[in-house]
Amino acid sequence: MKMKKLLLLPITLALFTSCTNYNNYIVTNKYNKDGVVDLKSNIIIKHKYNKIYPFNNKGLALVNNFDNKFGIIDINDNIILDIIYDKIGLFYNGFATIQFNGKVGLINEDFKIVLKPKFDEIDDFINKVTIIKSHDFVGCLDKNMNIKLDTIYSAIYPSFSKYGKIRLNSKWGIIDNNCNIIIKPKYDFVGDFVNGIAPVRIDGKPYKINTKGKVL
Repeated sequence: MKMKKLLLLPITLALFTSCTNYNNYIVTNKYNKDGVVDLKSNIIIKHKYNKIYPFNNKGLALVNNFDNKFGIIDINDNIILDIIYDKIGLFYNGFATIQFNGKVGLINEDFKIVLKPKFDEIDDFINKVTIIKSHDFVGCLDKNMNIKLDTIYSAIYPSFSKYGKIRLNSKWGIIDNNCNIIIKPKYDFVGDFVNGIAPVRIDGKPYKINTKGKVL
């Protein structure tokens, strides 16, 4: 079974879903630079950005500088999120990824940094947790930014159902859908639970276990 691929979401207009016109302000381009004017062509934000993406209903916009860095500004050109990031991702379950110098962190929907960029990859939140990756090992993070599982595992498969799987080196164990370890990694193989029973292998021999790890 292959390790779950972790994704850093690309820059996307879906971060800001409203139209370009916000409260009678319009993004325009002059001399290949983006700025903002009102309906009377008065300049609200000088034409200095490589790209100003559509403003959202809070008056915030994703911007791209000519050094190809991304950040967030408001309609008064106040910087809400420093324009220093290599990538900013889609919001999913209340959080979006940010990338800085090859490391990934998280912002919340208020565009506040809740996790400084320090991991190689961060997946989307499933239930209340997400998978984090560092130096080819994975761990688990909750929505309060608490490390549920250190980045020492070879693979983690969270689940929308009750039980997921975890692998440490060549051994498999069982976790719940909040990354709590139910059975420590000790099996050569673990199948899926059906009606509270899962197939496993121990020293090459097949067995069946219940959700507490008791061999049946």
